[in-house]
Amino acid sequence: MTVVAAVGVIALVTAACSSNDNTASSAPSSPSAAAADTSSAADSGSASASTSASSSAPASESSSSSGGSESSSASTDSGSGSDAAHGGVTLVDSAPLATTQGTKPLVVENNPIPSLEDNFNAFNSNGFGYKLNVEGLFYEPMLMFNALKANTAYPWLATDFAWNDDGTAITFTLRDGVKFSDGSPLTADDVAYTYQAMKDFPAANRSGLPIASAAADGTNKVTVKFTAPQFQNIYNVAGQTFIVKKSAYSGSGDPSKFADPQPIGTGPYTLAKFTPQGLQFKANPSYWGGTPPVPEVDVPSYTSNDVALQQLSAGKIHYAGNFVSNIEQSFVAKDPANHKYWFPAINTVGLVFNVSTGPEALKDPAVRKAISVGLDRKKVADQAEQGYEAPASSSSGLLLPNFDSLLPAAYKDDLKPGQDAAAVTTLMTGAGYAKDGNGMWAKGGKTVSFSIEDPTAYTDYYQAAQIMSADLKAVGFDAKVNGVDANKWYADLAAGTFDSAIHWGTTSPSPYAQYDGWLDPEVAKGDNASGNYGRFNDPAATKALADYAKAGSEAESKAAIETLAKVMSEQVPVAPIMYAAGWYEYNTTDYTGWVDKDNQYMDPSPNPANVAYVILHLSPKG
Repeated sequence: MTVVAAVGVIALVTAACSSNDNTASSAPSSPSAAAADTSSAADSGSASASTSASSSAPASESSSSSGGSESSSASTDSGSGSDAAHGGVTLVDSAPLATTQGTKPLVVENNPIPSLEDNFNAFNSNGFGYKLNVEGLFYEPMLMFNALKANTAYPWLATDFAWNDDGTAITFTLRDGVKFSDGSPLTADDVAYTYQAMKDFPAANRSGLPIASAAADGTNKVTVKFTAPQFQNIYNVAGQTFIVKKSAYSGSGDPSKFADPQPIGTGPYTLAKFTPQGLQFKANPSYWGGTPPVPEVDVPSYTSNDVALQQLSAGKIHYAGNFVSNIEQSFVAKDPANHKYWFPAINTVGLVFNVSTGPEALKDPAVRKAISVGLDRKKVADQAEQGYEAPASSSSGLLLPNFDSLLPAAYKDDLKPGQDAAAVTTLMTGAGYAKDGNGMWAKGGKTVSFSIEDPTAYTDYYQAAQIMSADLKAVGFDAKVNGVDANKWYADLAAGTFDSAIHWGTTSPSPYAQYDGWLDPEVAKGDNASGNYGRFNDPAATKALADYAKAGSEAESKAAIETLAKVMSEQVPVAPIMYAAGWYEYNTTDYTGWVDKDNQYMDPSPNPANVAYVILHLSPKG
């Protein structure tokens, strides 16, 4: 296979990093291998970008455990590929997995959902493994990505990979000895089936990958071909595609509709018990990485952040990813020795507009832009998020300061922290709107009226929606709050049956995935959208995403970002609100080896792949 160096999401380093420095010294910190220095989330230690645990926290919870070093006996056969083969990706050996199993269960909670269903479909964004952010406990991707290190990926089910010369095909080398939880071996046919199913059944293509074909290449290699270059999309290609057992899914017809009530995966845990009130997972005795250090993981169902906080503060949740009001008093003070937290900035939260089937006024970019400038971002960040998150300062949507070096100058500080009523008036009158007798903007006898839909269980987002509604009404928009059940919210986003919604962006080691999640029409088909919930479709944005995906130089990457930033700023499919904190609370009573600001071996927020990676690096205390 002919290969060529290309600027991908990650830059290449094969040597393991020391336990004292989790950053590969020769890897640049920008998303492009040849790009100028870009601060990663791991470096965003300012108060505006990251909130850290109290000074009483030890420098590293894993100083005596295996979690602090990025070299793994489980992946020592990795890292042999060249820069060209990896398209610029840093394939760094993982921190070694823990080797001693404890006796205590670990309770994980990230997403308060009042009632669960036994649907763990690996392709469908409505599956509860995906909704609860625990999919990685039982299904695994080819590679693991650390969003806190803009230039880092870890070998996982694949020990190596190689792109062809133009990024339209990738060949994975599979890890030997991997078994599914039923004891059967993972084969190249299973991997090929997973990718081919995404091509054959569009509703199963959660990441909207332009797959042309997938086929086994011998017994330990799989080649996936694409209809367009995918260098920059390696995060979705290899990090957000979860491999399934072919025989478990192939008989279901459409794999996106298979409920998968008893998932058979390669992950470290198996589903032992399901009830609508919670899930119980037991350690997988066939796990390729050895005996998982935690024998049981429990995932309870809660009705709201407030209910989850009660359990978290009482020490009944050990690993969480929630907004916690007054965290020092409500959580840390309950047990300062063991209750810890760290909130690194990980993505951009935005107000998503339904530009396809939402109210007619929201199809007008001038109205969307006026709504954006009518937001008081500082008030939302200070009150709804209690200062844990900084107000967005750029209409480009880029996560700042993490990607400062990629920010086009025209969009630097172009969003005011407070409301700009004068700009609202200028934009609305310029678009032919006038205020009616009730002081609301109207055109052709129709008032600009829309709802902001968010779950009441997500207390911070729900409060943010209330603040935004009040502020927007003050400048002439009939903006209502539609508080819903979390399950309805997910279903409405997936189906595109909402007006607007506050939603987090995609966390990834590069801006590509976040822009793709906002602007790519391929991820928003039918009633199973996994991104671009507002169904935005613009040829210039689609072309820029394609150009970004195949970018082979810093100049090409920046040119694509320039276009994408312009689309975000001028058409406002999503109005940036604030820079999202990676909610992460943990309890060290029973286990050590947790991620902290001095030991950033993984983005710690309990998300689909991350949650398993962190748990596998814990060690029983004592």
